[in-house]
Amino acid sequence: NWDAVNNWSTKTLPSIDKCVSVPTGKTAVVNIPDAVAKNVTVDSGGKLTINAGQALTVKETFTNNAAVGDVMIESDGSLIQVDNGTNVNPISARRVITIKDNTQYNYLISPLIGTNLKTAIYENVTTPNAPFTLYHNEGNNKFYTSSGAYILGRGLAVKEPAAGAPLTVNALFTGVPMNGSFAYPLANSNVGAATELGYNLTGNPYPSNIDLIQLYNLPAVPSPNPTDKNSNNINATFYFWDNSANASGTAQQGNTYSGSSYAIYNVTAGNTGTGLPAGTLSGTTLQAKTPTNVVKVGQAFMVKSAEQVYKKLYFDNTIRVGDGGKGFFGNPTKQGTPLVDDRYRLKFAAPSNMTTELAVVYFDAGTNDFAKDDSQMNGSPSDILYTIIGDQKAVINGRSTFVNTDVIPLGSNHFSTGNYTISLGTKEGIFDNGQNIYLKDKQTGTLTNLSAGSYTFTANAGESTGRFEIVYKPETVLATDGNLKENLIVYRNGSDFVVKAQNKKITSVDVFDGAGRLILSLNPNNVKAVIPAEKIVNGVYVLKINQNGQITSKKIIR
Repeated sequence: NWDAVNNWSTKTLPSIDKCVSVPTGKTAVVNIPDAVAKNVTVDSGGKLTINAGQALTVKETFTNNAAVGDVMIESDGSLIQVDNGTNVNPISARRVITIKDNTQYNYLISPLIGTNLKTAIYENVTTPNAPFTLYHNEGNNKFYTSSGAYILGRGLAVKEPAAGAPLTVNALFTGVPMNGSFAYPLANSNVGAATELGYNLTGNPYPSNIDLIQLYNLPAVPSPNPTDKNSNNINATFYFWDNSANASGTAQQGNTYSGSSYAIYNVTAGNTGTGLPAGTLSGTTLQAKTPTNVVKVGQAFMVKSAEQVYKKLYFDNTIRVGDGGKGFFGNPTKQGTPLVDDRYRLKFAAPSNMTTELAVVYFDAGTNDFAKDDSQMNGSPSDILYTIIGDQKAVINGRSTFVNTDVIPLGSNHFSTGNYTISLGTKEGIFDNGQNIYLKDKQTGTLTNLSAGSYTFTANAGESTGRFEIVYKPETVLATDGNLKENLIVYRNGSDFVVKAQNKKITSVDVFDGAGRLILSLNPNNVKAVIPAEKIVNGVYVLKINQNGQITSKKIIR
């Protein structure tokens, strides 16, 4: 045993398979991410702290004989247990919460058995009232007042403390560390063709991070039926509430929710899954949080039951991991050298200053039909760009191995008439190594290289499903106004516009503004003409393209 001969205030726990005791009057501090012990005992009067971003794995028994506050898991720390033994005495854990405006809610779940999220949650907050705590009703997607009582596996919506609280507060959990396996019952009230129900608010029940990929693939505990496993019981997409850009206050919309405040993660979209952040507001100092496969301590989330039959969500210790990270998601788990998917995200900026994203990911096991590797658009967000797969609208689109002849139809919702911008977000694999991504606007006849710059367009309020496509070979898929003339295309390269013919030289290009005034004339006498961005201001223009007497008109938007 490690005992009083060690200076626990400065030494870390050993990353070796030892039995560890923390004697009376000594303090053990875990300051490494992979501390491992066979057994850990904290004696009366001893103290144990697991710091942020660090993890302690206990292979057999964990025993706390000290006071509840003497064993503390700091926010972003992890206590991992391998054996399914039952813990007895309580400890404490913290979770840092960033306050937006003192009116928002956070999805929380206690990692310690017995914590009431209403009566004992915010540490060192002097506002007089306990927070409002709500449970989710799967049958109508609305929230109702909860006592905050601990129910194993259940998540709750907990309101921020009232005005006067600091910008960040600690959620303080106290209770017995949850350990071992259990099954959480799922509800699904869908009838017939209805699909908006079946969502259950659950979360990470352990005082350590968990891996969603491992959770999704977990079989029943125990496993009497090989088909009874999480991957058959739930959809592959997990939903995380992020209030940082919530513009609808606390008004409930139930099944008609039209906001963009859910971040999502699809465990089957790519070899390591694909996450999308919630919508973000321009000018905000809060950073977008993109989900990974790691869910941190205290974080609740929505899962959707796969069918309208009795299902369960299974948990056990094999899904527990110690990877740290910021926000409410941790760093992706380190399991050898990860496979790199061919993935990119598109950003959609609206006049409301809201920006949302969609993701397209190509990988060997993907399918171009609508399947588990696709995530549906949730509800009817008022400002959003999505991909169209058959008759489905998807914001995460999993696809089979990349071919540059692929075409992806897009749709968009517009809350109001105005200017909208589509741009390229993060990119991986071949898209980060030279493969261009083009946006085809069939309404204006333009083709924009998003790898070089964004595209701004004007749209009326409402929905559009036939205007845009993503293509990867601009010479073979062309935007047209009326009849196609000699494969003539117009596309953006960075901020410039490019007019390109297949064979016949362009003798002249005249650029007219919306009032019909001639702004610019070019005489390229080539199959390619470039309209420099600095020659035109923002607005709508008509191009009169002359190919030795053959005239073609195209519309562009700067």
